[in-house]
Parts: sequence; C-alpha cells; structure tokens
Amino acid sequence: MDAESVRVIAQLLRSSTVVTTLGLHGVQIGAWTAVLAGALQGNTNVTTLDLSHNNIDDEGAQALAGALQGNTSVTTLHLRSNNIGSDGAQALARALQGNTTLTTLDLSWNNIAPGGAAALAGALRGNTTLTTLRLQGNNIGDEGAASLAGALRGNTSVTMLELSHNNIGYEGAQALAGALQGNTSVTTLDLSWNNIGYGGAAALAGALRGNTTLTTLYLSCNNIGSDGAEALAGALRGNTTLTTLDLPWNNIAAGGVEALAGALRGNVTLTTLWVGGSDGFPQEGSRALAIILCRNMRYREQDQATVPIFSRVVRWVEGIHSVNSSRIYESRLWLLVAQYAFTTPKGRKDALRAARSHTQ
Repeated sequence: MDAESVRVIAQLLRSSTVVTTLGLHGVQIGAWTAVLAGALQGNTNVTTLDLSHNNIDDEGAQALAGALQGNTSVTTLHLRSNNIGSDGAQALARALQGNTTLTTLDLSWNNIAPGGAAALAGALRGNTTLTTLRLQGNNIGDEGAASLAGALRGNTSVTMLELSHNNIGYEGAQALAGALQGNTSVTTLDLSWNNIGYGGAAALAGALRGNTTLTTLYLSCNNIGSDGAEALAGALRGNTTLTTLDLPWNNIAAGGVEALAGALRGNVTLTTLWVGGSDGFPQEGSRALAIILCRNMRYREQDQATVPIFSRVVRWVEGIHSVNSSRIYESRLWLLVAQYAFTTPKGRKDALRAARSHTQ
C-alpha cells in the first residue's frame, strides 16, 4: 500500500460515521502509520483496528500510542508481527495509563523484551479497562514475566494473558503462580512453549489450590515431565474452578497419567484435558481420562441434586482403587461409574452390581 492509499483511508476515517472495523492486515503501511494514527484521534466510530504484519516498528507504535490517548472508541487493537521493540511498547504503555476504552491489545510476535513487558506491567497497575493482553513470542523471559506478575497482584480487569513462546523458565512461572494466588480476574493463562519444568508446574499447582478464578491453563511443551503432571494432579483434587488443562508434549509417562486419572476421580470440574505427544504415554491411560472427562461433561449438565450421588460414587471408586490401583485404567469400570452416577435408581443398582462383579 502506498502513501496515497493511506491518505484516502485516513480521510475516510475523518468523514465516515459507519466504519467500525478497519482491517489492514499485511498491507505494509509501515512508514505511513502516522497518517492513519492522526485520523484516529478524531474518529469516534472505529472499535476494531487490525494492523498486524505491517512492519510499523517503534515509530509507528509511538504514533498509534499518541492516537490512543485521545481516542475514545477503539476497543480492540491488533499489532501482531510488526517489529515493535521495547520503545514502542513503552509508548503504548503510557497510552494505556490514560486510555479508558481499549479492552484487547495484541502485541504477539514482536520483540518488546523484558523492558517492554515491565512498561506494560506498570500501565496495568493503573488501567482498569484492558481485559485481554496477548504477548506471545516477545522474548520477555523470567524478568518480564515477573514484572507482569507484580502487576497482576493488584489488577482486577485482565482476564486473558497469553505468554507462550517467551523463554520463561521456573522463576517466571513461580512469580506468576504467586500472583495467581491473590488475583481474582485472570481466567485464562497461556504459558505454552516455554521451559518452566517441574518446578514451574509445581508452583502453578500450588496456586491452583487457592485460586478460584482460573478456568483455562495452557502448559504444552514445557518439559514438566511426569513429576510436574503429578504435582498438577494433586492440585486438581481440591480445585473446583479449572475446566481446561493443556499438557501435550511434556514427556508425561504412565506415572503422570495415572496421577491425573486418580485426581479426576474426585474432580467434576475439569472437562478438557490434553496430555498426548509424549513417549511412553499409555493408551489405556488416554482411554481412562477420556471416559472420566465425558463423565464430568455430563455431570456439569445435571441438576445439582446429583451432587450427593456423585459423592457416593467417589467413595465407591476410591474403595476399588485402594484394592487394585491398576483398575483405574479400565474403560469398562468408568463406563459403569458414569452409569451409576447418572441413571435411574434401578440403573445405579445394576451398575453397582456389574462393577462389583467386574472388580472381583
């Protein structure tokens, strides 16, 4: 796109009262971003602006930041893959301190580094509007993660934080886990494709024991191993909020799968769990987990009158498990559990009889 085309669009933004979404994904506006930003300062209609893949760099980000300080309509801004560095992120952070409209900011696949993350963290301490912050692939490391964690302790508006592909290790995960223990707004945290290891998984597991807000946690490709899976399994025994846990490609073997299956015996909240992609992953464990999760999905659809019934089921299965732990992998057993929990009284009696026969 050339300068004249950008000027035409800018003029449209100044005069139009009907354009609410402007998508300029990958059209290479680059050096002419300031022209567009100038038009946004007086525009009161555009709510969604997508400038991803445009190589706008720090200078363009600074121009947009200036526009955001006076704009009262843009709620969603996509700046993915734009070669924005720490300076551009700091300018946008300053804009967020005064902006009361923006709810979604996507800065994925730039290079804001720890300095940019720290600036955004500073803005989050005063901003009460932003709900979604995507920082995937920005090389923020442990230092940047710790800065954001500090902001989350007091922030009550951010619900979704994406930090995948950021070279975050144990220390960064530990800082975020500490923040989650007191945070009451974040519902989705994405830490995929980092390297938090067992220690990071254990720290997050500790947070899950006290957190009552997080519903979705992505941890794929983090080298947590079976020990990390066992730590998370321990947290699931008491957690009643998490519905989605993503753990593929983490070198989880039979011990980790068995721990997860055991934890889910008493957990009726988790309905989505991914754990594949690891050597030594048992097929029978995958089947058992799938059946338990189906039970949970069905349970969540039931009337609350089923709660006492499920409590009896849990005690019943625990009794079986204490006799022979390998039985937890058997598909037939869990099908009987589901039948016992969610059918008529006669169906439950039949299921109990069949289960006793099956486990003798």
